[in-house]
Amino acid sequence: LSPEHAAAGRAVEGLLASLGRHAELAERLRASLAEAPGSTEARARRLRLATLYERELGDGVAALDAYAQILDGDPESGAALAGLERLFAAGVEPQRVAALLMPNYRARGRAADLVRVWAAALIGAEDAPPVDELLALARDAGQLDTLRAALVAAPRGKGMRPRLRLALAEVERARGDAAAAESILRQILDGDADSLEALRALDTLLAAQARRA
Repeated sequence: LSPEHAAAGRAVEGLLASLGRHAELAERLRASLAEAPGSTEARARRLRLATLYERELGDGVAALDAYAQILDGDPESGAALAGLERLFAAGVEPQRVAALLMPNYRARGRAADLVRVWAAALIGAEDAPPVDELLALARDAGQLDTLRAALVAAPRGKGMRPRLRLALAEVERARGDAAAAESILRQILDGDADSLEALRALDTLLAAQARRA
Protein backbone atom coordinates (compact mmCIF):
# COMPACT_ATOMS: atom_id res chain seq x y z
CA LEU A 1 0.00 0.00 0.00
CA SER A 2 1.11 3.56 -0.66
CA PRO A 3 1.87 5.78 2.33
CA GLU A 4 -1.18 7.86 1.45
CA HIS A 5 -3.44 4.81 1.35
CA ALA A 6 -2.05 3.53 4.66
CA ALA A 7 -2.54 6.94 6.27
CA ALA A 8 -6.14 7.07 5.03
CA GLY A 9 -6.75 3.61 6.43
CA ARG A 10 -5.40 4.61 9.83
CA ALA A 11 -7.61 7.69 9.79
CA VAL A 12 -10.69 5.56 9.14
CA GLU A 13 -9.70 3.22 11.96
CA GLY A 14 -9.22 6.15 14.31
CA LEU A 15 -12.65 7.48 13.39
CA LEU A 16 -14.29 4.10 14.00
CA ALA A 17 -12.61 3.87 17.39
CA SER A 18 -13.70 7.38 18.36
CA LEU A 19 -17.28 6.58 17.37
CA GLY A 20 -17.28 3.36 19.38
CA ARG A 21 -17.84 1.24 16.28
CA HIS A 22 -15.51 -1.45 17.59
CA ALA A 23 -16.95 -4.40 15.67
CA GLU A 24 -16.35 -2.60 12.37
CA LEU A 25 -12.85 -1.67 13.47
CA ALA A 26 -12.12 -5.30 14.34
CA GLU A 27 -13.34 -6.38 10.91
CA ARG A 28 -11.02 -3.85 9.19
CA LEU A 29 -8.08 -5.06 11.27
CA ARG A 30 -8.84 -8.71 10.46
CA ALA A 31 -9.07 -7.89 6.78
CA SER A 32 -5.78 -6.00 6.75
CA LEU A 33 -4.03 -8.87 8.54
CA ALA A 34 -5.44 -11.38 6.05
CA GLU A 35 -4.14 -9.28 3.16
CA ALA A 36 -0.67 -8.65 4.59
CA PRO A 37 0.03 -11.03 7.52
CA GLY A 38 3.79 -10.54 7.28
CA SER A 39 3.86 -6.76 6.98
CA THR A 40 5.96 -4.63 9.30
CA GLU A 41 2.78 -3.33 10.92
CA ALA A 42 1.15 -6.74 11.30
CA ARG A 43 2.37 -7.40 14.85
CA ALA A 44 1.13 -4.04 16.14
CA ARG A 45 -2.18 -4.44 14.34
CA ARG A 46 -2.65 -7.96 15.69
CA LEU A 47 -2.00 -6.67 19.21
CA ARG A 48 -4.51 -3.89 18.67
CA LEU A 49 -7.04 -6.45 17.46
CA ALA A 50 -6.40 -8.66 20.50
CA THR A 51 -6.89 -5.82 22.97
CA LEU A 52 -9.96 -4.67 21.06
CA TYR A 53 -11.51 -8.12 21.45
CA GLU A 54 -10.51 -8.28 25.11
CA ARG A 55 -11.53 -4.83 26.29
CA GLU A 56 -14.05 -3.21 23.97
CA LEU A 57 -15.81 -6.24 22.53
CA GLY A 58 -15.56 -8.51 25.57
CA ASP A 59 -14.75 -11.55 23.44
CA GLY A 60 -12.18 -13.41 25.50
CA VAL A 61 -11.92 -16.40 23.18
CA ALA A 62 -11.21 -14.22 20.13
CA ALA A 63 -8.69 -12.24 22.18
CA LEU A 64 -7.02 -15.51 23.19
CA ASP A 65 -6.74 -16.56 19.54
CA ALA A 66 -5.13 -13.24 18.66
CA TYR A 67 -2.67 -13.30 21.57
CA ALA A 68 -1.73 -16.88 20.65
CA GLN A 69 -0.97 -15.77 17.09
CA ILE A 70 1.28 -13.02 18.43
CA LEU A 71 3.21 -15.53 20.53
CA ASP A 72 3.65 -17.76 17.49
CA GLY A 73 5.79 -15.02 15.98
CA ASP A 74 7.24 -13.60 19.19
CA PRO A 75 7.24 -15.98 22.19
CA GLU A 76 8.65 -13.22 24.40
CA SER A 77 5.96 -10.62 23.62
CA GLY A 78 5.34 -8.91 26.95
CA ALA A 79 2.07 -7.38 25.78
CA ALA A 80 0.69 -10.75 24.64
CA LEU A 81 1.79 -12.49 27.82
CA ALA A 82 0.20 -9.75 29.93
CA GLY A 83 -3.00 -10.13 27.93
CA LEU A 84 -2.99 -13.87 28.53
CA GLU A 85 -2.52 -13.28 32.25
CA ARG A 86 -5.61 -11.07 32.27
CA LEU A 87 -7.60 -13.71 30.39
CA PHE A 88 -6.38 -16.37 32.82
CA ALA A 89 -7.49 -14.26 35.77
CA ALA A 90 -10.88 -13.79 34.08
CA GLY A 91 -11.29 -17.56 33.69
CA VAL A 92 -11.13 -17.63 29.90
CA GLU A 93 -10.16 -21.17 28.81
CA PRO A 94 -7.63 -21.56 31.67
CA GLN A 95 -6.17 -24.80 30.35
CA ARG A 96 -5.36 -23.33 26.95
CA VAL A 97 -4.03 -20.10 28.46
CA ALA A 98 -1.90 -22.07 30.92
CA ALA A 99 -0.39 -24.07 28.06
CA LEU A 100 0.64 -20.81 26.38
CA LEU A 101 2.04 -19.25 29.55
CA MET A 102 3.93 -22.22 30.98
CA PRO A 103 6.87 -22.32 28.52
CA ASN A 104 7.64 -18.66 29.24
CA TYR A 105 7.37 -19.09 32.99
CA ARG A 106 9.56 -22.17 32.90
CA ALA A 107 12.22 -20.43 30.79
CA ARG A 108 12.25 -17.42 33.11
CA GLY A 109 12.36 -19.45 36.30
CA ARG A 110 9.04 -18.05 37.52
CA ALA A 111 8.28 -21.05 39.70
CA ALA A 112 5.31 -19.63 41.60
CA ASP A 113 3.55 -18.55 38.41
CA LEU A 114 4.35 -21.85 36.73
CA VAL A 115 2.87 -23.84 39.60
CA ARG A 116 -0.19 -21.58 39.69
CA VAL A 117 -1.13 -21.94 36.03
CA TRP A 118 -0.11 -25.59 35.85
CA ALA A 119 -2.36 -26.38 38.79
CA ALA A 120 -5.26 -24.61 37.10
CA ALA A 121 -4.69 -26.64 33.94
CA LEU A 122 -4.69 -29.90 35.88
CA ILE A 123 -7.76 -28.99 37.90
CA GLY A 124 -9.67 -28.19 34.74
CA ALA A 125 -8.65 -31.37 32.94
CA GLU A 126 -11.45 -33.80 32.13
CA ASP A 127 -9.21 -36.85 32.37
CA ALA A 128 -7.28 -37.91 35.45
CA PRO A 129 -4.33 -35.50 35.39
CA PRO A 130 -0.72 -36.56 35.99
CA VAL A 131 0.24 -34.61 39.08
CA ASP A 132 3.56 -36.18 40.07
CA GLU A 133 5.69 -33.78 38.03
CA LEU A 134 3.79 -30.78 39.35
CA LEU A 135 4.19 -32.00 42.92
CA ALA A 136 7.92 -32.42 42.38
CA LEU A 137 8.22 -28.95 40.89
CA ALA A 138 6.27 -27.34 43.71
CA ARG A 139 8.35 -29.17 46.32
CA ASP A 140 11.70 -28.29 44.73
CA ALA A 141 10.72 -24.66 44.15
CA GLY A 142 9.30 -24.15 47.64
CA GLN A 143 5.83 -23.55 46.19
CA LEU A 144 3.79 -26.16 48.04
CA ASP A 145 1.61 -23.46 49.57
CA THR A 146 0.83 -22.12 46.09
CA LEU A 147 -0.18 -25.57 44.90
CA ARG A 148 -2.19 -26.24 48.05
CA ALA A 149 -4.12 -22.99 47.62
CA ALA A 150 -5.00 -23.91 44.04
CA LEU A 151 -6.22 -27.38 45.02
CA VAL A 152 -8.20 -26.15 48.01
CA ALA A 153 -9.87 -23.40 45.95
CA ALA A 154 -10.84 -25.75 43.11
CA PRO A 155 -14.57 -26.09 42.39
CA ARG A 156 -15.88 -29.14 44.18
CA GLY A 157 -17.05 -30.78 40.97
CA LYS A 158 -13.50 -30.93 39.67
CA GLY A 159 -11.04 -30.36 42.49
CA MET A 160 -12.62 -32.93 44.77
CA ARG A 161 -12.00 -35.82 42.38
CA PRO A 162 -9.98 -38.60 44.04
CA ARG A 163 -6.88 -38.01 41.92
CA LEU A 164 -6.65 -34.37 42.95
CA ARG A 165 -7.62 -35.18 46.53
CA LEU A 166 -4.68 -37.58 46.58
CA ALA A 167 -2.48 -34.75 45.30
CA LEU A 168 -3.75 -32.48 48.07
CA ALA A 169 -3.01 -35.17 50.65
CA GLU A 170 0.54 -35.44 49.33
CA VAL A 171 0.95 -31.67 49.48
CA GLU A 172 -0.22 -31.66 53.10
CA ARG A 173 2.20 -34.45 53.93
CA ALA A 174 5.07 -32.63 52.26
CA ARG A 175 4.16 -29.48 54.19
CA GLY A 176 4.44 -31.46 57.42
CA ASP A 177 0.73 -31.60 58.21
CA ALA A 178 0.30 -35.35 58.61
CA ALA A 179 -3.08 -34.97 60.33
CA ALA A 180 -4.55 -33.08 57.37
CA ALA A 181 -3.10 -35.62 54.94
CA GLU A 182 -4.57 -38.52 56.92
CA SER A 183 -7.97 -36.83 57.08
CA ILE A 184 -8.08 -36.36 53.31
CA LEU A 185 -7.05 -39.96 52.64
CA ARG A 186 -9.69 -41.32 54.99
CA GLN A 187 -12.31 -39.15 53.27
CA ILE A 188 -11.31 -40.69 49.94
CA LEU A 189 -11.60 -44.17 51.42
CA ASP A 190 -15.00 -43.35 52.90
CA GLY A 191 -16.19 -42.82 49.35
CA ASP A 192 -14.17 -45.64 47.79
CA ALA A 193 -12.93 -48.24 50.25
CA ASP A 194 -11.09 -50.06 47.46
CA SER A 195 -8.96 -47.12 46.31
CA LEU A 196 -5.53 -48.74 46.12
CA GLU A 197 -3.75 -45.40 45.74
CA ALA A 198 -5.40 -43.99 48.86
CA LEU A 199 -4.72 -47.21 50.79
CA ARG A 200 -1.05 -47.19 49.81
CA ALA A 201 -0.70 -43.50 50.63
CA LEU A 202 -2.35 -43.95 54.02
CA ASP A 203 -0.18 -46.99 54.81
CA THR A 204 2.96 -45.05 53.90
CA LEU A 205 1.85 -42.07 55.99
CA LEU A 206 1.01 -44.13 59.06
CA ALA A 207 4.26 -46.10 58.77
CA ALA A 208 6.24 -42.87 58.67
CA GLN A 209 4.41 -41.58 61.72
CA ALA A 210 5.10 -44.82 63.59
CA ARG A 211 8.81 -44.56 62.82
CA ARG A 212 8.91 -41.04 64.23
CA ALA A 213 6.99 -42.02 67.35
